[in-house]
Amino acid sequence: MKFKRINASSNARLMKALIDNDLTYQELADHVGLHYLTVARFMRELHKHKVIHVCEWRKDARGCASAKVWAFGEAKDAKKPAPLGRTRMRIARARKAQAAVLHMMAGRLAA
Repeated sequence: MKFKRINASSNARLMKALIDNDLTYQELADHVGLHYLTVARFMRELHKHKVIHVCEWRKDARGCASAKVWAFGEAKDAKKPAPLGRTRMRIARARKAQAAVLHMMAGRLAA
Protein backbone atom coordinates (compact mmCIF):
# COMPACT_ATOMS: atom_id res chain seq x y z
CA MET A 1 0.00 0.00 0.00
CA LYS A 2 1.41 3.36 -1.00
CA PHE A 3 1.04 6.06 1.63
CA LYS A 4 0.06 9.58 0.69
CA ARG A 5 0.79 12.96 2.15
CA ILE A 6 -1.97 14.69 4.03
CA ASN A 7 -3.88 17.05 1.77
CA ALA A 8 -7.37 18.54 1.62
CA SER A 9 -8.88 15.24 0.45
CA SER A 10 -7.26 13.07 3.14
CA ASN A 11 -8.00 15.76 5.72
CA ALA A 12 -11.69 15.65 4.78
CA ARG A 13 -11.74 11.82 4.92
CA LEU A 14 -10.09 11.89 8.37
CA MET A 15 -12.63 14.37 9.69
CA LYS A 16 -15.58 12.43 8.21
CA ALA A 17 -14.25 9.17 9.70
CA LEU A 18 -13.96 10.85 13.12
CA ILE A 19 -17.45 12.31 12.92
CA ASP A 20 -18.98 8.96 11.87
CA ASN A 21 -16.99 6.62 14.17
CA ASP A 22 -14.78 6.44 17.23
CA LEU A 23 -11.41 5.16 15.97
CA THR A 24 -7.82 4.50 17.02
CA TYR A 25 -4.77 5.91 15.21
CA GLN A 26 -4.26 2.65 13.34
CA GLU A 27 -7.92 2.34 12.31
CA LEU A 28 -7.85 5.91 10.97
CA ALA A 29 -4.59 5.29 9.11
CA ASP A 30 -6.02 2.16 7.51
CA HIS A 31 -9.30 3.92 6.66
CA VAL A 32 -7.70 6.96 5.00
CA GLY A 33 -4.53 5.38 3.60
CA LEU A 34 -2.08 7.58 5.45
CA HIS A 35 0.91 6.43 7.47
CA TYR A 36 0.26 5.76 11.18
CA LEU A 37 2.71 8.47 12.29
CA THR A 38 1.17 11.05 9.96
CA VAL A 39 -2.24 10.36 11.45
CA ALA A 40 -0.84 10.46 14.99
CA ARG A 41 0.77 13.86 14.36
CA PHE A 42 -2.46 15.21 12.87
CA MET A 43 -4.54 13.84 15.76
CA ARG A 44 -2.21 15.38 18.36
CA GLU A 45 -2.79 18.79 16.78
CA LEU A 46 -6.56 18.28 16.71
CA HIS A 47 -6.45 17.21 20.36
CA LYS A 48 -4.31 20.19 21.33
CA HIS A 49 -6.94 22.51 19.81
CA LYS A 50 -9.78 20.56 21.51
CA VAL A 51 -11.39 19.36 18.28
CA ILE A 52 -11.24 15.70 19.37
CA HIS A 53 -11.00 13.83 22.67
CA VAL A 54 -10.14 10.36 23.98
CA CYS A 55 -13.48 8.63 24.50
CA GLU A 56 -12.12 5.25 25.65
CA TRP A 57 -9.07 2.99 25.81
CA ARG A 58 -8.95 -0.30 23.91
CA LYS A 59 -6.99 -3.30 25.10
CA ASP A 60 -4.25 -4.81 22.99
CA ALA A 61 -3.48 -8.52 22.60
CA ARG A 62 -1.79 -8.62 26.02
CA GLY A 63 -4.80 -7.10 27.76
CA CYS A 64 -3.15 -3.71 28.34
CA ALA A 65 -5.23 -0.59 27.73
CA SER A 66 -2.86 1.07 25.31
CA ALA A 67 -4.87 2.25 22.28
CA LYS A 68 -6.58 5.62 22.52
CA VAL A 69 -9.98 5.74 20.83
CA TRP A 70 -10.67 9.19 19.45
CA ALA A 71 -14.05 10.88 19.08
CA PHE A 72 -15.02 14.15 17.45
CA GLY A 73 -16.02 17.01 19.71
CA GLU A 74 -14.84 18.80 22.80
CA ALA A 75 -15.20 16.71 25.94
CA LYS A 76 -13.08 15.54 28.83
CA ASP A 77 -10.65 12.75 27.95
CA ALA A 78 -11.37 9.29 29.32
CA LYS A 79 -8.93 8.27 32.04
CA LYS A 80 -6.47 5.55 31.17
CA PRO A 81 -7.14 2.46 33.31
CA ALA A 82 -4.48 1.56 35.85
CA PRO A 83 -1.94 -1.00 34.64
CA LEU A 84 -2.47 -4.58 35.69
CA GLY A 85 1.02 -4.88 37.16
CA ARG A 86 1.13 -7.66 39.74
CA THR A 87 -2.22 -9.03 38.66
CA ARG A 88 -0.90 -9.59 35.15
CA MET A 89 2.20 -11.31 36.52
CA ARG A 90 0.07 -13.56 38.71
CA ILE A 91 -2.08 -14.53 35.71
CA ALA A 92 1.03 -15.21 33.60
CA ARG A 93 2.55 -17.43 36.30
CA ALA A 94 -0.72 -19.35 36.68
CA ARG A 95 -0.88 -19.94 32.90
CA LYS A 96 2.73 -21.12 32.88
CA ALA A 97 2.08 -23.53 35.76
CA GLN A 98 -1.05 -24.83 34.05
CA ALA A 99 0.87 -25.37 30.80
CA ALA A 100 3.56 -27.28 32.70
CA VAL A 101 0.94 -29.56 34.30
CA LEU A 102 -0.72 -30.18 30.93
CA HIS A 103 2.66 -30.91 29.34
CA MET A 104 3.49 -33.37 32.10
CA MET A 105 0.08 -35.06 31.79
CA ALA A 106 0.46 -35.34 28.02
CA GLY A 107 3.84 -37.02 28.52
CA ARG A 108 2.30 -39.59 30.85
CA LEU A 109 -0.54 -40.33 28.43
CA ALA A 110 1.89 -40.86 25.56
CA ALA A 111 4.00 -43.35 27.56
